[in-house]
Amino acid sequence: MNESDLQKLTEYERLDDELKSSALAKLNKELAQIKNQLIECAKQKKSPELDAKVTKLKKRNNQLQEKKRKYEDLKNKYEHLKNLYQSWVVSGRLEELKSLAYNPPDFSDPKELLPYLKKYGAYTGMNKFLFNIKELSIGTAYPVYTPLTLNGTQVFGGNLEWNPGLFFMAVCAGKVHSSVALGVDTLSAQFSQKVVGTRLGFGKIYGSYLSFNVVRFWDKDSSIVSPLEQELYPEQSWTASTDFNINLGKRKWFQISGEIAGLFANQNNYDTSAFPSASLSTSIANELKNISSLQPNRSSSFDMAYNGQAGFHILRDNTHIEYERQFVGPGFIHPGVFGLPNDLQKNKYSIKQEFLNDRTSLSLYLTDDTDNFSDAKSYRSDRNELGMEWRWNSGKLPELNLRLAQSKIKNQFYFFNTTIAQLGLSKPWNLSGKWSMHSAFQSLYYNTSTDSVNQKINTVYLFAQQSLNMPGSFQLQLSGQWSNNSVAGISRNITGGQINISKSFFKKIRMGAGVSYTSQDDINRFSIQAQVQGQIIKNMELYGKYNRNQFSEYPNYIGNYQENWLQAGMKYSW
Repeated sequence: MNESDLQKLTEYERLDDELKSSALAKLNKELAQIKNQLIECAKQKKSPELDAKVTKLKKRNNQLQEKKRKYEDLKNKYEHLKNLYQSWVVSGRLEELKSLAYNPPDFSDPKELLPYLKKYGAYTGMNKFLFNIKELSIGTAYPVYTPLTLNGTQVFGGNLEWNPGLFFMAVCAGKVHSSVALGVDTLSAQFSQKVVGTRLGFGKIYGSYLSFNVVRFWDKDSSIVSPLEQELYPEQSWTASTDFNINLGKRKWFQISGEIAGLFANQNNYDTSAFPSASLSTSIANELKNISSLQPNRSSSFDMAYNGQAGFHILRDNTHIEYERQFVGPGFIHPGVFGLPNDLQKNKYSIKQEFLNDRTSLSLYLTDDTDNFSDAKSYRSDRNELGMEWRWNSGKLPELNLRLAQSKIKNQFYFFNTTIAQLGLSKPWNLSGKWSMHSAFQSLYYNTSTDSVNQKINTVYLFAQQSLNMPGSFQLQLSGQWSNNSVAGISRNITGGQINISKSFFKKIRMGAGVSYTSQDDINRFSIQAQVQGQIIKNMELYGKYNRNQFSEYPNYIGNYQENWLQAGMKYSW
């Protein structure tokens, strides 16, 4: 429905420009001239030359009449589309279509691309084979398996993900980070760390599936020299999990997913003290002891984590009821999920209702977190948040997103009560011809009261952005921001703005340049940027970016400070 209406809208705008042009007026003028010439010829005495001239004029007249007939057909089609266009204006459908035109499907998302490939018969042969390769990265990769095993860790090596039919697999290997010698930086010294991981599953990654995942991290002990008195020891860890996702019904009226993971970590591979393994003396444990990297010692630890989600999508997919549960043990810490909070139990309940063909929706949610449930940390904290989110897209007015939330954190030492109000507005504009623009506005209010230091925290943040698309593939973008952060009556303001202009060349390369200015209290920064991105040869994309920043002051540096940096890269797709 959207695709058909978009084609009609494009056809209407094309005909509108064509019929408003002077071509039809010129055609009528030429027809009138030929008519007058034929009348004059009829008054003259017949001759071979006159007959040839009349024949030529009549031929030209027939050609112009045929063109005029086609114009009349276009005019009739235009009138039909104009009536449809007017009905869209009244119903708000017009703004919805224009929004869709300015925000087309993201074909970098396989879930959005696949229906189009099947629709136009392109999901065959080599296209089907390559589409099933979800990722092939050589160099720097960021593999994502599951939230508890490997979740975007930077790997210098390679990553392959393949999903042919109802079977999928993934393999990655490489170096996580390089070594830092004790003589270079005592506090940040570390061994070179490597990783190898694999994922095997059945089903579709973007649908229902069941998978098994194993990832190993280990420090290369020969990468640096570590004297015993330095107490820096090589570490290693094994993580294994199984995760699943099940969708029921064509509209996925019920969905359930989850993952359970176990971790074996060793904080000191040099430790020769045997693990008190009387409780582990089983046939399976004895088999595992034959693998050197799985032999536990007194520096070893075992822990687990799991998460789960269940949801109902009912009443023509307009009502969504979901529940999420997360558990992370106190010892579940490894490089594959950097930043994952441990020693945490979390529950989230949410309900979302859509109205008016998804033009507006209202969501309510409640989260309940318990930190330090095992008493492994110095104290326990409980956090609760109750919130509401409202989205409205009338078609004519700017799209509105509003979020209101109340959050509470408490323990035996202090409490934090926080109120959050966030408002976002967005609107595309189709001016005329190739002129269009997009406006966006974001605001945030953050207020916290606490008894820890008897003070209040208030934050106000405002951001506005305006982009303008012009003929000749030019684009102008303006943005500005202002924020005020007040802690115990002490305020700090940040003000900034940016101007950027860019242009496309040969429909393949986009070049741009801009300036920005930021002021924070007495520190000012002025920046100049330039960037280029595009395809030089088929399937190969190059990009480059240059920044020059001029500071009025810099931390631990007296006076002006200037920095320059250049970034470049290449991407090849096939």
